[in-house]
Amino acid sequence: MAQQPEQLQPLIAQAQSYINEEKYAEAVETFTKIHEIIPAAPMPLLSRATAHLQLEQNEAAKADLLKVLDMPNVAIPDSVVQGCHSMHSAAYMRLAKIYVESNDEPAAAKCMATRKEIEQGTHPNSLPDPKEVSKKVAQLKEQGNKLFANRSYMQAGAHYKQALDMDPSNAILHANMCQVLIQMRQFELALFHAEQATLLKPDWAKGWYRLGSVHQQLNNHPASLYCFLKSHHLCADTTTMKAINSVRSHVSAEDWQKALKQLSDDGTIIDVSALEAAGMEVKLKDSDSATLPHRLETSDGNGPKPNVDAAEEVSSASSNVPVKTEALSGNALTILVAVLIAGAAMLWAILNNRSTIPSHPIEA
Repeated sequence: MAQQPEQLQPLIAQAQSYINEEKYAEAVETFTKIHEIIPAAPMPLLSRATAHLQLEQNEAAKADLLKVLDMPNVAIPDSVVQGCHSMHSAAYMRLAKIYVESNDEPAAAKCMATRKEIEQGTHPNSLPDPKEVSKKVAQLKEQGNKLFANRSYMQAGAHYKQALDMDPSNAILHANMCQVLIQMRQFELALFHAEQATLLKPDWAKGWYRLGSVHQQLNNHPASLYCFLKSHHLCADTTTMKAINSVRSHVSAEDWQKALKQLSDDGTIIDVSALEAAGMEVKLKDSDSATLPHRLETSDGNGPKPNVDAAEEVSSASSNVPVKTEALSGNALTILVAVLIAGAAMLWAILNNRSTIPSHPIEA
């Protein structure tokens, strides 16, 4: 029996852990398992090839990269392979490294020239012009929004998936896909897309609200509290306050303290007295006390402010990209899994739209 896409999540986490620990042999095995679940997805092969390169298994890496080039070209964030905005571009860069190490300079130069053509849009396998991509993504998102408003969740998800295939770094699309999957009760997949939204756009309140909503559906109330507090801090309104109140009776005083501490460590200082003034209820699950710590401070009272990744349009890559292998960082792998999951999610989605979950507005 075919495995479900929910089973990808622990495998992806496992692969990421192995990469972080530089256990590349174990990473190869894990990417192989992922590839077996979704054999039509190029990402597991590109990831496995990179792990092979770290192990100096160049022939195995070459075989995987050639398979990637036989698959359709798709967009990837350039944080995965510096200077590469598509799967084929990254594969050619990896191949160039292999040829350099085997002293086949002409083959390496040919790979780099092809990669340059792909990035410049002059190769048959080049992705569409970035402006056309942005226009098409906007159209697909608008159509998906209309379908969502009509409760046509499967069709809306299909439109968001198509848009994500073209723009996998779009936080709004991930948030919208999350909302679709919540309505379809695909909570594990919804969790993935919500996490992507917060990763890609960390100071966007709606992303944290979506993530909190998924955790609430999964009864992860402490995690939900953290997300709702974060969302309210970024953009205080009655919706986030209601969300905070909806989970407070499900968390203990210890959970409350942990959430405040985690937020403080992340640079977000929560003033409880201000929350109470805005309408937050005081009672917790295990306490009848109306007294709570009103502020949890870090030693200096200041924390890092996340930057907004405002540039989502594909830019031209430099022609002078070095031929080297970049280790798969945890962050890059997490982002790139968006490409992998987005293509698999709707294949296994529930085919009926029955749901008792309250529907929230989709992001325009």
